[in-house]
This record gives sequence, C-alpha cells and structure tokens, in this order.
Amino acid sequence: MKPLCEVVVTNVLPAVRAIIAKHLKDKYNMKGKEIADRLYITPAAVTQYLKKARGAQTRIFLKNKTVKEAIISLADSIAEGKLNEKEEVLAFCDICKLIRREKVICELHAKTPIVSCDICSS
Repeated sequence: MKPLCEVVVTNVLPAVRAIIAKHLKDKYNMKGKEIADRLYITPAAVTQYLKKARGAQTRIFLKNKTVKEAIISLADSIAEGKLNEKEEVLAFCDICKLIRREKVICELHAKTPIVSCDICSS
C-alpha cells in the first residue's frame, strides 16, 4: 500500500485540478492562460488537464455528490475571484480532507477494499 500523501499528490490533486480547469473552461469560457493564472499552475499543465493527459481519474471524484459539489463550488469561487491565494490553498486542503472523510480516496489507496482500513479517514 502506498503512503497516503503519495496518492494525494499523484492522483487526487491532478484530478481535482482537471475538474476545476474543465469547469472554468466550459462554464466561464476561460482560456488556458487565465485558468493557469487562477490555479497558480502553468498553461502547459492546464492543456494536459483539459486533454486528460494529467488528472484522468476524475470519475472517482465526480461520482460522489458531496465531493463533486465541493470541487465545483471551489471552481466557481475561483472564477468569481472570491478567494485570495491563501484561501484557495486552504480550500484545496479542505477538499482533500473531504475526499478522505468520504472515503473516496480508498479506491485509489488500496487496490482492493480493506474493510478494517482507517488510514484514509484518520
């Protein structure tokens, strides 16, 4: 089993960014450069997220209603300029905590469900 932080960095963060980038493009018609500026990443990274070359495991997060709503709410707040850089960072942390609480991360953390595992939610 991989350390949880490795799963977050390699799977969770890219998928959340991909969902947000797609939402900003589709709903707000933002261009790659503007999305990159709002997410504090490079335009090349945005292109990879939109082409699903990075963060392709979005389905796992979108099928959980609570997680999906939190990610879309963050995307809307970013689009509307409601968050400063610190608040945005903390919002990403809150989403990661939610993903852990909802045990959505368990699908990525353990190849097979472990009934007695409490690593993700601790």
